[in-house]
Amino acid sequence: MERGVSLSAIANQDGVYVINNLNPSTYTITAEAPGFQSYQVTSFPLGAKQEAVVNITLRLGTTNQTVEVQGEAQMVDPSN
Repeated sequence: MERGVSLSAIANQDGVYVINNLNPSTYTITAEAPGFQSYQVTSFPLGAKQEAVVNITLRLGTTNQTVEVQGEAQMVDPSN
């Protein structure tokens, strides 16, 4: 939102979400869910008394995993 205010909503089991009483402005819309790529619209204008529908389809994402192994080097006796 141009005024720097953040609003959020959580979709129900059918993926439906509603945000009421928004002021006329230009909004940034971001949708995120674990296991999916994030979705963003950076410039969404909303006028006075306008009802808007944004249908969002999230694409499957990739899982990044880091494994860190720590250990000590065992000293070797070269005479053995």
